[in-house]
Amino acid sequence: MQDVAWWFASGGSFMYAVLTAGCACTTLWVPVLVMALLLRKGSGRRAAQAVTLLYAAGTLLPLALGAMGWQIGLANVEQALAYVDPDQAAELEAYGRAEASVPLRFGSVTTILLAFGALVPVLLALRPAADAEEAPNG
Repeated sequence: MQDVAWWFASGGSFMYAVLTAGCACTTLWVPVLVMALLLRKGSGRRAAQAVTLLYAAGTLLPLALGAMGWQIGLANVEQALAYVDPDQAAELEAYGRAEASVPLRFGSVTTILLAFGALVPVLLALRPAADAEEAPNG
């Protein structure tokens, strides 16, 4: 538990943004899955496919937020190095870059896990359409 606390302390505010995006995608997974399972014909099928593909694209949001946090962290490190003793700059730069990469790593792992989960609704929504029930002869 101490490692998770360290990640959030060193990752800064973008860690909470990545976590929020990941939780939002996880919360939306069940409705998207139900929609992909139930809507199999006509315009409902097209709507289910569109929503499912949008959901799959939305799983990239934690990665984007993590990359944004990483870039801002690097900018903060570069800005802080202007005020540091040149003898200590290399050590502090390495430490700062390591801490700046925390949101990117967290966003990457979150996106990979969400993308694997998004495969299920996507495959269900893109499966062949259900055949129309045939009327009994007679």
